[in-house]
This record gives sequence, C-alpha cells and structure tokens, in this order.
Amino acid sequence: MTFRSDSAMTRRSRHSLGIVAATVMVVAGGTARAEDFGDDFLRGTLAPFSSSSYQDWSGVNFGVYVSRSNQNVDFGSGTSDLIAYILRNTTIENQAHVSEWTTAGRSGANASGYGAFLGYSYEIEPRLIVGLDATYQKFSASPSASYADTMGRSYQTTDGYLYNVDLNSQAQVTLKDYATLRARLGYSFGQFLPYAMLGAAAARVDVSRAATVGLSATDVNGVLPPIPYHTQTQTDSRSTIAYGVVAGAGLDAMILPNVFLRAEYEFVQFMPVNGIKMNLQTGRVGVGVKF
Repeated sequence: MTFRSDSAMTRRSRHSLGIVAATVMVVAGGTARAEDFGDDFLRGTLAPFSSSSYQDWSGVNFGVYVSRSNQNVDFGSGTSDLIAYILRNTTIENQAHVSEWTTAGRSGANASGYGAFLGYSYEIEPRLIVGLDATYQKFSASPSASYADTMGRSYQTTDGYLYNVDLNSQAQVTLKDYATLRARLGYSFGQFLPYAMLGAAAARVDVSRAATVGLSATDVNGVLPPIPYHTQTQTDSRSTIAYGVVAGAGLDAMILPNVFLRAEYEFVQFMPVNGIKMNLQTGRVGVGVKF
C-alpha cells in the first residue's frame, strides 16, 4: 500500500511540474512576441495623448452640439412709425412729435437648442491655428420676447387746441433659428485648442407690432369746436431676416486622434428691426470629428 501511494504522489508531482513548465514556456513565448510587436501593441489601437496625432488640428471638421440661449430685446421706438402713420398730417404730430414719445422697455426669453457646425482649420505657425466655420442653430421652442406700454399726455398746439393723447403700444419678437459664418484664431496646447471667433450672423425672426392712439382736444379760448375723443389702431406683422455680428470664445479638446469635444460662448448683436434692437447670448457643448 505504501509503494502504491508513493507512486501516485510521484505521478501527481510529475504532472504538476509539467503544467508549470508548459506555463513558463507559454509566458516566455508571449513575452518574446510582445517585444517583437513593440509598445504600441500593448497599448492597443489608440496613441498616447502625447502623440502628434492628438495635436494636429488642421483639416476639415464637422460636428453637432446642444445649446442654451438668452434673448435680450430692447423695444425702444418699435412702434413709433405706426403712431406716426396714424397721426400723419396732423398739427399735434407736426408740433408735439407724438411718435417720439414712446420709449418702450426691455424684455427677454431663454431657450434650448441644437445645431451643427462645419469648418476648416489650418496651422499657419507651430501651435497657431486659423480657421473658418459655419454654424446653424435651431431652437427646441423659439424664444419670444414681448412688451406692452401705455402713456397719456397733454399738449397745446399753436392753433389754440389742448390735446389729450393716449398711447397704447405692443410688440413681440420671436427668434426662429439663425446661422453664422465665423473666422477663428486659436493657439494649441497639445490636445487642447482655445480660440476666439468673429463673424456675421443671420436669423429668421417674426415681428408683431400694434399701436393705438386715443385723442381728444378742446379750444382753450372757447372759440373752436371741440374734437371728440376717438381712437385708431395700426398693426404690422411680418417675418424677416435680421443680420448681425457675432463674437465669442471656445475650447476644443481632442479625445481621439480625429474626435474632439467643444465648449463655447457666443454673442450676437443684431441690427435693429423696425426700431427694435436684439442680442443673443449662447452657450454650447458638442462633439466633432476632424478629417
């Protein structure tokens, strides 16, 4: 019995030693093959962040983004032309300039959006990057700012009438979408590219305005007949294109040799539309690819 037990132990020991020897040979062989392939084989298909492939910003780029915008509107003299039309060829308008009395206030709105960009970048000097891109932004729900105001004043004209004038003004501006064309200038720090931008913008806007003038007059000398109180309303609604200038800054970060993340701030100042001034501030985050 003792002889059989020792033989079994011997066989098990030899079997274990065989497994260990085979494992050592496999590991040694695998190590030799890994050395033949070099470090890149062990890292996989991605290059390290220090690789020049993460620092090459030249070429065509395309991407998509989500955004959050704040619309600011100064309605100012947005209904002045409507009031001037109602009171055209009247003494009160010629002398008192009623259409210039109204100075409406400011209003704003916020909206989320999404869009895309397409551009081209070129390295003019080491790390100095110039580029040109176009963007388009659509809103999930179009931001709409509105304002309403009333005003009453009296004014005596040279013909002896004392006028009592009531003004009621309303205006609304809805921004549907907009596009930009921007020049960019950046300075790269490895896989990071901060940049500044300047360009032009065009937006589709809906503008709705209304003005009501209520007027009566009496002769201060009691000679001329009174003018009874009456009202007249003038409205105007239109869809138009608002043009403006755009400026801002952003940061691109390369996460793969041809994929980058983008974060930026953009300010657009639009030209007045019917006396209404508007600007837009937008923050964006997105992802892009480089070819």
